[in-house]
Amino acid sequence: MGKGPCFNAFNFGKGHICIMKGLGYFILNDIKVFPTLHQIEVEGSKFNIEPKLMQVLMYLVEHNNRVVPKQELIAAVWGEVIVVEKVLTRAISQLRKHFKDNAEAPHIIATVSKSGYQLIAEPIFPSELKPGIFSFLSTNKYWLISLILLFSVLSLALVYGIHPFNNMENRQSFSPSPLTSYYSWEYDPALSPDENYLAFVWNGMNTVNWNIKHHNTESWGIYLKSMADDSVFVFSDLEGSEGSPVWSSDSKHLIFYQVFQQDSSRLLMKSLKEKGPLRSLISIKARHPDLAWSTDGKFLAFNEKSDQGDTYHISILSLITLEKEQYTFPSQLIWGDHQVSFSPDGRFLAFTRAYSEGIQEIWLLNLSSKKSKQISRLGGNIYGHHWTADGQSIIFSSNKNGRSELLQVEISDFSMQPFLPGVQASNPQLEADKVIFEKWYQEVNIWRLSLLDDSFIPFIASTFWDLHPSFSPDGRKIAFSSNRSGHYEIWTKDFDSGLEKQLSHFQNSFISSPRWAPDNNSLAFEKRIEGQSDIYEFDLRLDQARPITAHPSDDLHPTFSTDGQKLFFSSDRGGSWEIWCQSLVSDSLSQITTAGGYGPQLRDSTDLIYFNKFGQEGIWEKNLENGSEQLLITNLSYLDWGNWVLTSEGIYYIIRKERPENDLLFFYSFGDQSQKKILELEDRLPQKDPSLALSPDGKVLLIGLLNRSSCDIQFIEIEK
Repeated sequence: MGKGPCFNAFNFGKGHICIMKGLGYFILNDIKVFPTLHQIEVEGSKFNIEPKLMQVLMYLVEHNNRVVPKQELIAAVWGEVIVVEKVLTRAISQLRKHFKDNAEAPHIIATVSKSGYQLIAEPIFPSELKPGIFSFLSTNKYWLISLILLFSVLSLALVYGIHPFNNMENRQSFSPSPLTSYYSWEYDPALSPDENYLAFVWNGMNTVNWNIKHHNTESWGIYLKSMADDSVFVFSDLEGSEGSPVWSSDSKHLIFYQVFQQDSSRLLMKSLKEKGPLRSLISIKARHPDLAWSTDGKFLAFNEKSDQGDTYHISILSLITLEKEQYTFPSQLIWGDHQVSFSPDGRFLAFTRAYSEGIQEIWLLNLSSKKSKQISRLGGNIYGHHWTADGQSIIFSSNKNGRSELLQVEISDFSMQPFLPGVQASNPQLEADKVIFEKWYQEVNIWRLSLLDDSFIPFIASTFWDLHPSFSPDGRKIAFSSNRSGHYEIWTKDFDSGLEKQLSHFQNSFISSPRWAPDNNSLAFEKRIEGQSDIYEFDLRLDQARPITAHPSDDLHPTFSTDGQKLFFSSDRGGSWEIWCQSLVSDSLSQITTAGGYGPQLRDSTDLIYFNKFGQEGIWEKNLENGSEQLLITNLSYLDWGNWVLTSEGIYYIIRKERPENDLLFFYSFGDQSQKKILELEDRLPQKDPSLALSPDGKVLLIGLLNRSSCDIQFIEIEK
């Protein structure tokens, strides 16, 4: 092949087909590929892919009748340029991302162990496509007559005001009805199989408007609502909080958890009968486990930790022997597994795997083989899931488009489609002819704290999620993430005029954590596609973005060096979460930490870098000159890894308190290592999100706060 392949022509066994000079595109699994434009078209939207990726794909297309050895593929695409095999592995991984392919169950590119790769999808060229409807009708007069009659009927219907598609439109217009509308949060809905009672979690008329999962002044108990007369009564109100009620298949018992220690819960069973016995099943290390009860009544699935600080995994308890067995073994580098649901036939268990903050996917566990596989690739949060009655698909809630929406994934081929389009819903449950779900009301705004006169006022506010603030070096603009457009995008606000502008328009990605370059002309940010995150740079002068990193692992939390020539970020590419540095001049890459690193920030005019460690409390300081490292602040929760910001004099950070106490803003002084309380915050800061930003002159601190948070339970009637 010399220095690279020529893709002007290919022989696919059906004739010599010219790509560059003739057809212009072909189709792989309903995705159009435009080789000369380096583009693909997915559902009407075109996306650019790297030229090298296109060359790899085209070589596989040219040789789709055989397995292509790795070294042959490298030689064909990279020619005389010496590259390691990992470069090809990364290219294949990126192609699979673009085509929504799965390495474990491929439908485009298959990996042949110790050999190479093979294109297993059949490429379709325009000449092979089925004729369109009009060319078909032109050869079939009976179909043509039928079409004329159809148009006639439609015309008459319009003339006389008859709308033959009204029923279809009505099915697309869904009007939720309330099941609860009380003060505070009502969540974890569970309708009994006989549809007589709705079980849910509530704290009564607690005046502290907050969710159990972030603490409260009073315990949260299990309540039951009669579906016959709408009466509500307490089912269980023990010391500590309870949650995740699940029904037995005969509607006679409930299993739920009770928190009895900081990170431990008891799993309890109680009869629906008045004064029924309360049975303690097992104690587990999980503060708020998700529970699922098999339809045969024999097994209970839940998430737990082995030891404090470990990643959550899925375990299954036999309700006959009370023996427990671990079923999933996620990497210690990720957040872990939760949200469980048994298939109706009891053969499978669906669960959610959380890779990092904001990135979760649906997995399917075969209970016989104990093997699991990923069945969604969306790159957002998952807010609960439930099986359809036939066991052929799973309904789940995702915020991949910026809002919690319901999707349906088929088990047979992992195909996906909207479910109840336009309805914002979380934690869905399907029972008979109803979809029951949680309706969340959350509003995150960015507040402005003057460090001169202590005034504290809203600064960036909407009815959506506005967060991740970042001051431009000249102090004139603020960049932030927002989903107010329907997708998470980068926005900017002019500090003086208050003008707000949407900067990015990716729509198909999850955009977050913008950080300014020292010259004010660009922003680094995270771009997540199908659960995998890379660092990008947005050039404000050219109004376009370019990738800085492109690796199968996750790259997060970018920050520029003071001279703008380097970009520091978190990555798990080496097998653990560490800080890495990408040179923007030479394109060289170096690893900064070796004992853990997450969420870096650099101190101006010094050789010091500050960071967290994945799953550990505190802030560390590392000297880039001599490599020395020390734990500087010990009382920052690992969930608040982003809730701190550097100054030349010290660090502003958050101390998260148990309710009814408020969170506190503290300042750590580099000079005397003292810690001073600055502000008491009545509203919570979101966890696992960067929420603080300091103006370059040190006079203004921006703080992201969750100003509104409540939840009701609603339902929608659906046709069987």
